[in-house]
Amino acid sequence: MPDERTEESASAAICDHQPAGAELLQRRKSNREHMRRRRADPTHRARELEKRKSRPAVPSGGDAALSSNVAQSMRRVCAICHLRAAVEEITRLEPSNFTRGGFVQVRLPYCGRC
Repeated sequence: MPDERTEESASAAICDHQPAGAELLQRRKSNREHMRRRRADPTHRARELEKRKSRPAVPSGGDAALSSNVAQSMRRVCAICHLRAAVEEITRLEPSNFTRGGFVQVRLPYCGRC
């Protein structure tokens, strides 16, 4: 026989929730603020910088094996899945040793589905 108290508390918890959209916005805002505080922390920043420096440099032609196995046309393909044709460009941050902030914006072709 199921415990009635757990059913009541579960149904009360469901009813007390905010609408899904508001809850999602609240969570995104909380996550964004947490990451800003984390990036501003000098100890974490130093650890990340050390990790980035110790990582070996990857040559830019690292995707040659993947792209040679997939049949592609001469058009631009999605930089994420490497399968579909790109319909737009998105901007992303990429770690950089040459900029003051440690990141640089790059524009990537994107198919809009992945």
